[in-house]
Amino acid sequence: MTQSSKIRQALKTLGILGEYVSFQTPEEALKKKYRELTLKYHPDKCTGPACPDFIAIQSSYDTLKALSPKEIIDAINDNPITRLMSCVKNALQNTKFPSNLTEEQLQSIIKAKNIYCPNPEDATPQPTRTYTPQQAKPETEPKSNQEVLMQCLTKHLPNSEFPNNLTEDQLIKILGIKNIPCPGYYNNSQTAKPSASKTTPEPATEPMSNEEVLMQCLKKHFPNSAFASNLNEEQLVQILDIKHIPCPGYDREAAEKDKLYQRSQDDMLNSHEDSIDPNYVPLSGVDE
Repeated sequence: MTQSSKIRQALKTLGILGEYVSFQTPEEALKKKYRELTLKYHPDKCTGPACPDFIAIQSSYDTLKALSPKEIIDAINDNPITRLMSCVKNALQNTKFPSNLTEEQLQSIIKAKNIYCPNPEDATPQPTRTYTPQQAKPETEPKSNQEVLMQCLTKHLPNSEFPNNLTEDQLIKILGIKNIPCPGYYNNSQTAKPSASKTTPEPATEPMSNEEVLMQCLKKHFPNSAFASNLNEEQLVQILDIKHIPCPGYDREAAEKDKLYQRSQDDMLNSHEDSIDPNYVPLSGVDE
């Protein structure tokens, strides 16, 4: 039995459950009602089966006098019948029940149908969870085109020094003259900014060339065959087309763009080869 049920039962025993709320001075009214019941139902004055249990009257009074009027009124307003009826109706939605069911009858239905109906007073309070937002890691800005091109240049010519104020066009010309590839520049100019990753990035690996991708597809379908290692891209594509072998890793559209890009670089170099010394490498700190 819950605390609210015990309080309501004590009020029923004293016969003031319905009128307690209207008392102007609940403490005085409770004492007055107890004195009346004591004088009327004391074992010396009332004997026989019709007399109520005097010990229950004393126990009820002891329970109520230890509580404040607010606690008693809250227990009166906390009617379990409404809560139990709500549990029964939610579990048995297609069944109609009379509205005058008692608390004991509702408890019997809940027990017979094995209906879960939690009691708020018996529930264990859950600890309050506090959320501490994690500080987002600062997003690293991608390198500029000049930085990518300069990195490629210094990687292939580590013993040479270059001025820091070279423009993007000048760096492209030098790389083209020296026939130095710079895949990072092409990827950096074509793709969007990389997003910050929460996991540790894997070490960067050199991308496979188109010939390597095509050769891999060819060897996958013909593992027991030997192929010349000097086959170019066009020859490999022709073999795959004749054998109707798919190669999802090879992007024909991107390959065509690469060819057009390389062709434009070659045209640019051919138009300037008379005005640019192929052996010229700009050095910093050297007077002309």
